[in-house]
Amino acid sequence: MTLATVGSNLRPSTRVVLIKGYDERGIVWYTNYDSRKGQELAGNPYAALQFHWVELERVVRIEGVVEKVSDEESDAYFHSRPLDSRIGAWASPQSQVISGRGVLVANAAKYGIDPARTGIWGGSAGGHLTALTAYSCGDTSFDNGTTPAGSECAQAVVSWYGVFDFAPMLKRAAESPAPNGPENMLLRCKPEACDPALVARVSPASFIDAKDPPTLLIHGEEDKVVDVAQSRIAEAALKSAGVPVESIYIPGVDHSFIGQTPAETRAATLKATNATFDFFHKVLKAKR
Repeated sequence: MTLATVGSNLRPSTRVVLIKGYDERGIVWYTNYDSRKGQELAGNPYAALQFHWVELERVVRIEGVVEKVSDEESDAYFHSRPLDSRIGAWASPQSQVISGRGVLVANAAKYGIDPARTGIWGGSAGGHLTALTAYSCGDTSFDNGTTPAGSECAQAVVSWYGVFDFAPMLKRAAESPAPNGPENMLLRCKPEACDPALVARVSPASFIDAKDPPTLLIHGEEDKVVDVAQSRIAEAALKSAGVPVESIYIPGVDHSFIGQTPAETRAATLKATNATFDFFHKVLKAKR
């Protein structure tokens, strides 16, 4: 359902939340009290909900006052969540920017994390940032000065359909320019006018060396958003540097592993997900 709240600046904001229950008290959902919606509701408890059923061509709107459930009910729900979800809630405050992965490392004992056995994983833009974080390990010019040196280093990396070299992406953008293309949005320059030093700076392939962690690359061979050549560039560079690398290229699927049918999409997604967890278990020697 969509939840709308209003802040002290009188500006409304919406977000999609998961309904967890409905009884005589009304509709129940959960959030971090320090999140934007939590803070806005603390100042103004009036909110609006909207349910949209596309297939039925129906919309239901609800308005009313929001109240907190009891501490006991809230705690019971929180402890029913999987461990990784609870760690995520502790480590990453909603609606707030954290300084980086170093926050987790600095609080490793608190969150039950072994900082010597951590992996990072992302897809698309997240795949690019995952690789850039891992391969620039030790480059303090990326740090904001508040995190321990080396705290961004990882012991395993998984990138799904990520960008590793922006030069080919800019060449493609120049041939069919789109003002809101991902390359332009990130680099904030026209393809033909981008500073080569900036292009190298945001390209994970520029940082690959022998010290990088084992990497798993997964990419759809029919990807029209991020060409599969990007993962092949990374694979070649990692092999050349002597870094352990595994690659899975899934035929017939586009970006986000979208296939021609729901069954193809599901099969590709399951293949990638299972391979990712198997890789982390193997490299990080995690208990199954």
